[in-house]
Amino acid sequence: MKKILVFLWLLLLIVTIPLYGGKKKKDELYYYNMGTAMLQKKQPAKAITYLSKAAEMNPKNFQIFHALGIAYAMAGDLERGEYYFRKTISLNPAYGPAHNLLGVILTEKGKYSEAEAEFKRALEDVAYPTKEVVYYNLAKLYLKMKDVDKALASLDLAIAANKDYANAYALKGSIYAQKGNLAMAEKLYKTAVDKDKDNPALLFALGEIYEKEGKIEEAKGAYSKVLVIPSDPQIKIKAEDKLKKLEKK
Repeated sequence: MKKILVFLWLLLLIVTIPLYGGKKKKDELYYYNMGTAMLQKKQPAKAITYLSKAAEMNPKNFQIFHALGIAYAMAGDLERGEYYFRKTISLNPAYGPAHNLLGVILTEKGKYSEAEAEFKRALEDVAYPTKEVVYYNLAKLYLKMKDVDKALASLDLAIAANKDYANAYALKGSIYAQKGNLAMAEKLYKTAVDKDKDNPALLFALGEIYEKEGKIEEAKGAYSKVLVIPSDPQIKIKAEDKLKKLEKK
């Protein structure tokens, strides 16, 4: 559950509601902006309060319902999140971001065929600016379906859409690591780190690959970098433990 909520947070697309004349529309914009500000602060309960007021004022604005879907999903209520993403789609059937996040929720719920259909609908949105994320989500879905070839093909499409998308290289790296191809896994993780140098999770994963390859000094270097980058305390603790064990070798 934690992974999906973090993922939804990273995919948050803040969109602007046009400001029309009149106090009612100004208030609608105010509540929407306050709601999305609360999402940025990772305070979904407050976001829901503001966004619900905005929705009452304008029940036809799909952007408000999309933000509500994100807020509920972030709060851990996937049922309500799904409801509001479907509400968004009912108001704007072509809106790719809602199809994408609905696909994420359906994947989490084990409804794989429905999730795949939603991701494909997201890709049909010609205005969608970050289709690499959709291909990445498709790859994760295919992995759950035990179809590694399709997952790798989707990751290749993600990289073709955005050659700097670190997550795609990292997921490919994990797949090759599981296949036992550590040399390819190392290459892919190094590329991912190069694209996102301050990502402690990528550095930690690269350190683990080095360990498996017996490259102890390189592993120490990767774990040491994790300790100097602002990150979740949990990953720092793991990196410290890894370093202590490696020092004993």
